[in-house]
This record gives sequence, structure tokens and C-alpha cells, in this order.
Amino acid sequence: CEFKGTSVLLPRLLGVFRLQEREADCARHLVLKFLLLLASTGHFVEELKAAGVRAAVENNPRIPAADKALPVALLGLLGYSADLNEEFALALVRSDSSNTLAARREHVAYLLRFLERYSLTHGPTQEQAIDFFMTELVADAEKAQKIAAALDRGPEDKSEQEVAEGLAVDITSDCLAALMKLAGGKVPSEANQGDHGFGARYLVRWDLNALLAVAFARQRGNEDNDFQERSRLALAQIAQVLELAAHVRYKLDDDARGTVAVGQIDERWLCNAFVLVDCHLSTAVSISQQQSNLLLVEQVLVLLHWLVERSAKCFADIHKYAGLLRSFFAPLTSVFRGDDARSTDSESDAGKQATELFLSLVEMVVNAPSTGADTIASVDELLGDLLTFVYAEVDRGLRHDVRSRLLLCVLVVLQRAGDAGRAACAAYERALQQILWHVHASQASELQARCSWELLGSLTELDPAITALFNLDAIPVLLRECGCDLSGSGSARRPSAGSWRLSRRAIAYRQAEALKCLSRAATTHDEVLLKIGEAPGIAAVLFDALVSTPMGNVDTNGGGYHALNASTPAQTDSAGTQAHAAHLIARIASQEDLRASLVSPEQISLLIESLESVHLPVVLHALQALAHLCAFALCLDALVRHATVPVLAQILFSPLAETTSRREIEACVVALLGKMCARSETVSRRVVSSNLLPKLRSFLVVEKQQSQQYSQQEPRPEEMGVCHNAVWVVSSLSKDGELVPKLVAHGMLETLCDQLLSYNPMNTQRKALGSISRLVGATAMDSDTLVPVIGHVVETVRRNVPVSEAQRTVANALAVFVAIAKAGKSSHHQTQHHPHRPQRQPQLRRVGDVSIEEATDETNARQLLLEGDGVRVALELLGAADPRVKLQAFLVISEFVEDHPNPRVVCELLLGSEDQGGSHALLSLVRAISDETRSTATSAATLALHKNRNGSTLLVVLTLLNMLLADEALKTKLTPATYDVVLQVVVATPAPPTATVYQTRVLAESLKALATMTRADQIAELCPEVALVSSIGSLVSVLRGPQVGGESGASANNVRLNALFLLVNFASSTQCRDRMARGGALQALLAVIQIPGGSGAAQDDQLVQLALLGVALMTVGGVSDAAAVVELTAAMGTLVRLLSSKSASIQANAVWVVSNISTEASLKNAIVVRGGPTALQALLNDNMSMADVLSKDGNDAATAAARPSSSAMRIREYAPKAIKALGFAPITAPPPSSSAPKAPSSSN
Repeated sequence: CEFKGTSVLLPRLLGVFRLQEREADCARHLVLKFLLLLASTGHFVEELKAAGVRAAVENNPRIPAADKALPVALLGLLGYSADLNEEFALALVRSDSSNTLAARREHVAYLLRFLERYSLTHGPTQEQAIDFFMTELVADAEKAQKIAAALDRGPEDKSEQEVAEGLAVDITSDCLAALMKLAGGKVPSEANQGDHGFGARYLVRWDLNALLAVAFARQRGNEDNDFQERSRLALAQIAQVLELAAHVRYKLDDDARGTVAVGQIDERWLCNAFVLVDCHLSTAVSISQQQSNLLLVEQVLVLLHWLVERSAKCFADIHKYAGLLRSFFAPLTSVFRGDDARSTDSESDAGKQATELFLSLVEMVVNAPSTGADTIASVDELLGDLLTFVYAEVDRGLRHDVRSRLLLCVLVVLQRAGDAGRAACAAYERALQQILWHVHASQASELQARCSWELLGSLTELDPAITALFNLDAIPVLLRECGCDLSGSGSARRPSAGSWRLSRRAIAYRQAEALKCLSRAATTHDEVLLKIGEAPGIAAVLFDALVSTPMGNVDTNGGGYHALNASTPAQTDSAGTQAHAAHLIARIASQEDLRASLVSPEQISLLIESLESVHLPVVLHALQALAHLCAFALCLDALVRHATVPVLAQILFSPLAETTSRREIEACVVALLGKMCARSETVSRRVVSSNLLPKLRSFLVVEKQQSQQYSQQEPRPEEMGVCHNAVWVVSSLSKDGELVPKLVAHGMLETLCDQLLSYNPMNTQRKALGSISRLVGATAMDSDTLVPVIGHVVETVRRNVPVSEAQRTVANALAVFVAIAKAGKSSHHQTQHHPHRPQRQPQLRRVGDVSIEEATDETNARQLLLEGDGVRVALELLGAADPRVKLQAFLVISEFVEDHPNPRVVCELLLGSEDQGGSHALLSLVRAISDETRSTATSAATLALHKNRNGSTLLVVLTLLNMLLADEALKTKLTPATYDVVLQVVVATPAPPTATVYQTRVLAESLKALATMTRADQIAELCPEVALVSSIGSLVSVLRGPQVGGESGASANNVRLNALFLLVNFASSTQCRDRMARGGALQALLAVIQIPGGSGAAQDDQLVQLALLGVALMTVGGVSDAAAVVELTAAMGTLVRLLSSKSASIQANAVWVVSNISTEASLKNAIVVRGGPTALQALLNDNMSMADVLSKDGNDAATAAARPSSSAMRIREYAPKAIKALGFAPITAPPPSSSAPKAPSSSN
């Protein structure tokens, strides 16, 4: 039956929803269920609406949250829409008005249960909810910290505090759960980047720093944990907060607002994150706990990595706390070892991601420059932790990729510390000491040693590290690892029995690594190289390694060396070991003080055999070592003896040489060829036979990137490369006359000429010019060839004259001009002696008003030198300070002047303009003679030593002087300035027999020049009397010199003849006669009269004639000196005999002498005793009869020629005087009047 009393019942039931008591909740629950049952029948809907059910139950705060579904369902059956967002907003308002902690806990729990059942759809309401819960979390943290900071609490206070802490924990837990419900429970994936509702609503009022403050806040502990500081949240709650932070991070990335928001992160929370990992996640009892901790570690690493990448401030803060990165070692150790094989796929992925994030974070930190004392100290702390962890875990299965990356981080830290100048700091030295200890310590395992070797292999490429290792005595350690016995006991220190170090493979590995480190360290540090070179037995060790062979897989020590890691190499790199050994040999060979230890026949042979190695570095270093060791004759002879040229040629033509080291290989090969060619002509011919000339010609060309502008600075070492050595080889080849035509045929002369100005002027250019001077003689003497050569050489001279270090180059350049002039003369001489060869028509050239005919080839060479300024350049350098330049300059002028077909050209060239006072060339010639004489006069005994330097210049200058004196104009110009200077040369030069051949030539040229310039009537005008007097002794010494037969004897006799000529002319001077008498001149002249010593009868007569004339001049005033009387008495027989000589001149001079000395009583008797009067009368009668014949027949020329008129006149004048003086009466007709005889004016 139908119930009729609902209209009365319903208002009474709805009154329960207006009751304030909490005890009415049960009644309200029952009423709601009853009303829901009525509405579900569908018959009481209108009655329920009329009773005001909606107003009573909708958004009624008295209805518990657990019954909130009942009014929602009831209103739905009645046809109303329930507004849950508004109800939640009202609940938030009521929660804010809570006054007690317990009430607040109840309201937060209500909100959580509400969210567990319903989802908010209104955005502003969600923002209010997030703001409320975050405020609760932050406020609760602050309150908890304040309570924990209170120090004075009584028992009651402690109990109350515990209750408050319990309520705070419940509120924090509920707030986190509510936020997780609002966030949706999972982090958006990269595929759903647009779903960032929670993050967007969170960032409206909060930032990421607030979440980090909640997650990583810490508080003081209690007696349960010994009052140690602890994290405020549980680990699960921290994971929830980090998950919320992930939502925010995704939103920040999506909005590109990360830079601004992230920059507000407080560094305290970053530091607390490291402390969290270190204190709570480093130890785990069970596997499940380890895996749970690993997930949280991954979250922390993701957050830190994200902050580092997007915030410079956060990166700086993490860099500042770099030492705290060690806290991740413990939780990640199992992953580093690969122990997560039994975990699930998701856990394995988490471990891999955590590993990659951690390693990436460490790499970013160590790769950044450290600034600030705190940051530097923290990075140094991280360095020690990294090394300690690697050495501790490498034997426990540390994955190879992790080990490699951690070791790389260690290297980066050490490199940056060294570059910053902190190689001497304590952390740096501790790290190096730790590395070295694991190399040589017996307690170190094999893998630990391998880690150290990996680090040392890279550290020895860094200059600061090398210096630090050297200061830490690491070099002796490495030498001992190589096998050197540094103790001097004869046996190196061996490890204990059973050690892995005893394995042959381990020994080979240690030696290879030690050689690698030493090789790299010795590359740039000479002090390391010196230490290596002085090590006992290092040469034997290096050469043993040079011939080492790859180790097999057999281990003779029974498992002492085995693959503990999958990445362990199977065998030692033999090629690398050989390369490092060869490099050390080359470096030691480069040091003059050390290279001697490498020189032995066996070791040199090994180096030569290494040239045939298939490993390019070994070949290169062997070439370098041999190039240095060629300073020893043993090495150079071995290279020559082993016929190394074909091997070197094979290296040059090998495809292996086409690498980045090609230029260096070519330089070493050509350097060896140069030294070998200079050692043996056989090598030079092997070079030609090995078809190396085309290659050498290509090496002569300077590459564009290597060519440099002319500079007066000292050349750099790299300039001594391929071009220099190739020029050296060509220079050696050009010294072999048989190879010169082949060099010319291959275009060497043209290439050298083209590249001349690009070469280094200090060395390469000098050798190139030497080669050109030898090659130019074998080329065609035509203008097309000579003009470029002369032009380039002239430019070279002008560039190098101001450079004091390049004077040898200037001298070689002038030698090219000498060679051109000589080649031109030789070509002309050959043309004249081979008339069957076709000749070009002579050319007529006009000089002034005179047309002269020139021999084409010879004159062309001289003319090209003149037109190309070669001769003028030489003239300018006649006064050069460098003796070599001066010598070559005079040689150029001498070759140009000698046998020149047109003396007028020479005269004009040397005299220059008259208004300028003449050319400086003649002044330079006089100055050169004076300077050379002065330099040799300081040490006459060492004159022979100057033959190749200053002395040769003197000979060349004197030879040139004699050439110039053949011209009267030049003779007139030179005589006043030169006579005295040349006379000093005679004084300074020793006379035979003590004189050398060279000194004899100097003396001969000097006397020849003096004889040419001397005239009897101008002796007093030519030079001061003092100079004449000082030279008498030297001339007398020359005259007394030995008489030598043959060609050398003819030269010596010419010297005596010129000296005699000068003495006779000096005797015509009254002032010189007394000095000549005191100087033994009379005795010397009488000796010549008695024993002429000429090369033939004609020269004997000439010598005797001049000697008699000299005696006659010296005895013009009679003889008063007792010594002279004695000497004349001894020679009286010869004098009387010469009165009957076949030579009329000798007879006349003898009559003059007898006439002069006949007044002295003792001499008179000697003359009479020897039949002097009879001879005089006979000579006078013969002369008178000849005069009668001439008077009767004046056309009898033959008779007239038999007795010159001057001789006849002298006999007719002095013979009667002599007869009268002897006490007899001459039988003669009155003599014709004549003037007093004069000394001849020429020597011939």
C-alpha cells in the first residue's frame, strides 16, 4: 500500500543535517541512505524535492568526507548536478580557519579523502589546492625545525613535542599524497610533452626551489639516532617530492622558463641532496632496499643533471661541492661492477641511466675551469676520491667503460691543475704518488698497475705533469720497469716468487709502457732525456726493445698474467714498443754529451737494419738517430760500407713516405745522403746510379708555405730541412768532376739559380752558391744561361753584405763570378786550340774612339760580368772586413784583368773619374797589401798557416798588382802609394831556405812589383830613406839564398835576380851605400860574382853584370873599410878574370870596379900580382882597335853589335885610370869625352 505521511516525515528527518554535534554523523549517515533508497524507487522524487533535500545535503560541511558519495548520488537521482569543485573550495576555506594542529590534521585528511574519490575539474580550485598543500608542507617544515632547535624542554614539553611531531608527520604525509593525486600520479613522457597541467598550475604561485626545500630539508635528531642530523622526510616521501619536481621540470622545459626559475635554487638544498645520498642511500641491508635506493639515487641524479645543464648558478654550486660527488660511489657500486644482472628490466635501465648521469655529471664538473679556493679544494678532493675508488674497485669487477671514463676524468683534473700552475700543490703530488705507487709496489695488483700505466701514458704528454713526475723521482722508477739496473749491483730488483710481475708477458707489457712514458716525456724535456741517457745499460735495453718480436699467448709463469677483464689486450704492441725505443735512441743521439753511448758496430748495424722496417715511425726515428750519429766516423763508415744508398732511395720512393711525416723523412734521408757523399765519392756515384737526381732536383724547390721573406735574424731549426740537405748533397756531388755534366744535364744549375733567393742565407744559400760555382764551368757559355745566374748571385751579395753571419755566403757568391770568368777563358782557349770547330765571327766593339776585336766566348763572359754588375760588386767589396770576401773579390778582379784584350777598359774601370780623385779600388788594393803585411808581420813564423785565409789574399793582391803595373797609366798611379807598402812585404817575408813555397811566391811577386816600379833616378822619391834602409837586410838575405835547379830553382833565381836589381838601384843612392856596406851587401854581391848560381849561362852573365855594377857603385869613393878590403881581396881573382869575359857589359863593369879599388895599396898589389894591368891594357887595346874599325867602316853592323857603345865608352874611360893607379902607363889614344855611367834602369 502507498505510504501517505512523507510530507510530514521528511522535514523531521532533514533536521539532523543542521545539528552541530559530531555524534550526529551516524544519524546523518543513516538518513542519507534512507533518502537515497526513497529516491531510487522513483515514486518519491517530487516529495523529496518539495521537502528541501537539496538545500539540506548539498555542500553540507557536517557530512563526513567518507559519506560524501551519498549526497552526490542522491542529488543525481533527484535530477540535480553536484558542484564538487565549489564544495572542495569551501573545504579549503574551512581548513585555513583551523586554529589547532589536530583540527588542521583532520581537515587535511578530509581533503585527501575527497581527492581520492573525486577529481577536481576547476583550474583555479586546483591552484588553490596546490597552494594550500605546499603552504602546509613548507610551514610544517619550518615549525618542525623550530621545535627541534629548542634546547630547554621539560618532560611535559618533550611529551607535547612528540605529539606535535606526530601530527606534523601525518599532515606532511597527507599533503604529499594529495599533491600526488593532483599531479596524476606519473611524470609525463617525452611523447606527451603537452600534458603539463600540474606543473603549470604549480608554477603560478610556487617555484622549483620550494619543492627542493621540502625534499632536502634536514632537522636535528633525537636520542634514538644520537642526535645526528637527519632528513625531515622519509625516503619514500622524498621520492614523491622529486616526482612532483619532475612534473615542474617538464613544464619549465616546455615553456622555456627554466633559466629564470632554476636560477632561484638555494645551494643549501643541493648540498643536502649530496648528504642525503651519502647518509641514507649508501648502505642497504637487502637487495630490495638496494634497488629502492637506486631508484631514488636515479631521481636525485636526474634532478642534479637537469639543474647543471640549465642553470649556470646551480652548476657553479655543484662545482663548488664537487667533492661530495663521492657520495654516489656507494649506491652505484653494484651497477659499476655489473652486479645488476638479476634485476628487472626497469631496474636495470634505472641503473644504466643513473650510471650515465653520474659519469656525465662528473665529466661536466671536471671539464669546467675551477675558480675560487673552495671550488679548487673540492675538485682536488674529488680527484683523490676518484683514484681511490678506481684502485679499490678495479679488482672487484669494475666495468671497463666506467673505469675508462673515471680515469679520463682524473686526467682532465690533473691537466687543468697543471695548466693552472698548480702542479706543485699537495693534491696533485698525492695523486701522482698514488699512481706511481701502483706501478712499482709489490702489493699492487695487475689491474691496478694497468690503471696507473694508462694514466702515466697520458700524463707524460703534459709538461707540468712531466716536471712533477721528474721531481718525484718517477724517471728512475720507469727506468727500472724498462729493465735498467740503477743499483749498480748487476741485477735488477725482482719481485717475490709467484708475483704476476714475473710473467714474461707482464714484463714485456711493463717494459713497453715504461718506454712509452719515457719516450713521451723525453720529447720536450731535456732533463728527462739527460736522466735517461745517463742510466746504466740504457743503450742495451733500447736496442733490445728495437729488435723485439710480438709475445705469443704462452705464459711460462703458470697463469701469472691472465685476462681479468674482457678489455685486457691479448698481447703487447710490438710495433709501438719498437717505435718508442727508436724515438728514445733518436733523442739520445741528438745530445752531444750522450750519443757516444750508442756508438758500437752492433748498434749501428741494428739501426741500419731498422731502415727496412715496415713500421714508419721506426724508420723515421732510425733515420733521425743515424743522422745524429754520423758525427762519429764509425757510424758514417758503416753507412758507406753497408751500401745504404739503395735502401734510402727505396724509402724515398716508398708509399709509406706519403704521410704527414713525409717531409721529415725526406729531410733525414737527404741529410744522411749529404753526410755520406761528403765522406766518400763512391756514395756520390751511388746516388747518381740510384736515379735520385730527379728526386733531388724536386727537393731543391722551396715549398710556398716554407718560403720566407729575407731576414737578418738567426735561422730557426725547422728551416734546416729538405731543401738544405738536398743542396748539401748536390754540393757534394758537384765536387766530383765526372758527375758535374750529369748534374747539369738534370737541370741542377737552373733550379739552384731559380731557388737561390729563397734559401736560408746562413747555410743553404752558401752551399748552393758553392755548387753553382762548380757547375757553371760545365754549362754552355751563352748569355741565356749566364745572365740569370749573374743576376741572382748579384742580388744575393747585396742582400747578405749587411749580415755579418752571412759573409761566407758572400764569399761563395763571388766565387761564382770567378768560376764564370775562368770558364769563359777556358772556352776561348779550347776554341783557339781546335780550329776545326765552327766559330762565330768576331765582334767589333767601340771603346772611346778605338774599335777593338774581341774573342767572342771569353769576352762575352767578362762583358756579361761587367754588364750584370758582377765586377762592380766585387770592386765594392775589395775593402771588406771579412778576409774570405776580400780574397774572392780580388780573385774576381784578377780574373777579369788577366789577359784582358782591352787594357783601356780595365784602366777606366779601376781609375774612375778624375774629379773624384780616382777609384777606391786602387786604394783598397794598397790597403789590402798593408793590412795583410801587418797581420803577418806580427807572427812571421806562422805565415804558412795563413795560406788559406789572410796569406792567400796577400798573394792574390800582389799578383793583381803586377797585372796592373803592366799599364803605364796604372803604374804611374800606383807607384807612389804602393812602393813603400810592397817593400814592407819583402821585409816581413822570410827568405829562402826557411821560406815555404807559398812565402817564396809572395816574395817573388813583391820583388817583381818593386822591380817594375823602380827607377834609378827616382829612388829617393819613391819612398822614405828609412824604408829603403830597413829593406836592405831582407834583400841581402834573399840574395844569399840557395841556388836550386829545376822549375822551383828558376823561380828562386828570379827572386834573387829581382833582389839584386833592387840592391844595385839602392846603391845608386849615396845615403844607402853605408848601410848596404854594414849590412853585408858588398859581401853578397861579391859572392854572386864568384858563384852566380843562375839557371843558365845567360842568367849567370846577367847576375854577374848586375853584381859588378853594384860593387862599382858601392866603391865609387874608394875602399876605406878593412872588412871590405878583405872581401875584395878574396874576390880579386874573379874580378881580374872577368876582365877577359866574353860579355862586353861584364868587362866594362869589371873595369869600373878595378878602377875604383886600385887606389888602395893592398888591393893594388893583389891586382898586379894577378896580372890585372896586362888584362886592362889588352882590353883597352881591343877596345881602341874596335873604335878604329868603326871609324873606318861605320856600316859594319855586326862588328858594332859585338861591343855596345856604352860598354866601350866605360872601358876607354876607366881602364887608363886603373892602369895609372896601378903604377903603369897606359898605351892609348886620347879618350873621347863622355859622361859618368849610370845604373841600368831595368832588370832585364
